Amino acid sequence: MWKPALERDVLRFIRELRGLAPGMPGIWFQFGIIEHSTGTLAGDCGLHVPIDQPDSVELGLTLHPQFQGKGYATEILQAMIRFSFQTLHIHRILARTHPDNQRSVALIERCSFTALPPLGTGEDLVFELRHPTWKSLTGDETAGAPEE
Repeated sequence: MWKPALERDVLRFIRELRGLAPGMPGIWFQFGIIEHSTGTLAGDCGLHVPIDQPDSVELGLTLHPQFQGKGYATEILQAMIRFSFQTLHIHRILARTHPDNQRSVALIERCSFTALPPLGTGEDLVFELRHPTWKSLTGDETAGAPEE
């Protein structure tokens, strides 16, 4: 997605996140993904609460190729789902990916998202996961109910 041209662009982006909190409507809040065993930056994940849909969140995830295929993406997406439902009290999570990105499609489906009707030809695929569905799949009574 966003590929900064210069290190100063990255530093400015990080500075701009200071004082912000995950779940603030209208912003993408990014988290760094660190491989625990090496301390290496493996990628990032983010969440965005649209201003016009404050009960929803869109999740994004990027992993460097050397960290792909190790189960990290599934672990991270599941943690972001839990955080969105349990901490942010979101009702619905959206995920989107390009139709050609079959690994992302498989990841999203593995985490129990369902496809929404296509927006048009060549457009990103959009998936959703609603809180009641997730709670029934996890069987977790501590899954919390979003505030109405």
